[in-house]
Amino acid sequence: MFRNDASAARPDGSMEVIKLAWWEHNCPAGQYLAAKVHRSLKVEDNGSDVPTVSVDEAAIPGLKYSLIDGE
Repeated sequence: MFRNDASAARPDGSMEVIKLAWWEHNCPAGQYLAAKVHRSLKVEDNGSDVPTVSVDEAAIPGLKYSLIDGE
């Protein structure tokens, strides 16, 4: 995602993908507004290097999602 995309604000090696949230809607236009989907994503600082990432399923009933670990 960040390969060949370095800048002064984001030098090579400074960014890392820890988790990827992937949602699959059941129609091309989407089941929910993007803002509602994004608000369903919860990221919490648990005191370690890797935050806790989860999705509030009650906020987006019926929307399929996956949380994929980064490398």
